[in-house]
Amino acid sequence: MRERELIERHVAAYAAYFGVSPALVEEAGDVLVRFPVHREREYAAAIARVDELGSHPALRAYLQRLGFDWGSEGYFSTIPSLEAFAARRRREGAGDSGFEPAVFEVTSLAIDPAAWLSACARGFVPFAFGTTALYARLARRRLLAPPWRRRAERYFLWGLQHDMTRHALFTHRVPADVVRSTGDRIAAFLERRRPVITPAPLLRFYESDLVRCCQSVWRDLPSADGFEAAFRARSVTTRLETMLAERLRAAERPSVVWLFDDATSPATQPTRERT
Repeated sequence: MRERELIERHVAAYAAYFGVSPALVEEAGDVLVRFPVHREREYAAAIARVDELGSHPALRAYLQRLGFDWGSEGYFSTIPSLEAFAARRRREGAGDSGFEPAVFEVTSLAIDPAAWLSACARGFVPFAFGTTALYARLARRRLLAPPWRRRAERYFLWGLQHDMTRHALFTHRVPADVVRSTGDRIAAFLERRRPVITPAPLLRFYESDLVRCCQSVWRDLPSADGFEAAFRARSVTTRLETMLAERLRAAERPSVVWLFDDATSPATQPTRERT
């Protein structure tokens, strides 16, 4: 199925669920998606804001050229489609860095953790789109779902916006050799240990550690051209290496330890829900 059809199906399900519809916008031959802003606490945590990347005018102009925009609340409410983001990155000279998008058509509210981690380690940002049957179940059960499931459903529907703003955008200028080397270390660990349960600490490296590291670089940059040099600074590479080493050590511990830590972390609960 073509990407636009997947996005249109997701947008229709979003509108049916929330009662307010995102808009697909054509700009210079590219598809952008304009989302409404929500007031839930989980939304504020899931969707990135422009101020997280600093306030330099040149950098903000760059973000808009990539297809991102924001309103008075600061959330990235307009995002490029996956294909548009890839094309605009290339035009901005960032086509060879960062992570490439990987589309997953899922039957449950989250990508299988093992598949998600494998994709990240191979240099991809996973994006989840639901099947027609999944979206139908969301619409049918919306009013009957218990609160914990409602949180998971909302998080899934916000997922396209979340993955594009917090993951694809924040990490799109990570040098290619860093993407490969970190992924190779995680893949080697998985090959050596062959865990029955996907190690939560390694999921957290891609879900939060790498993103926070990139955000700390972006917020001080006057322009995007300086990202690679700033990222390669010893203070940043040492921090990233420390984070990865700590996650790999934690993944060596008995699974009951990190399963408990993951299950009791509010930030991780939405991605753990299943249908």
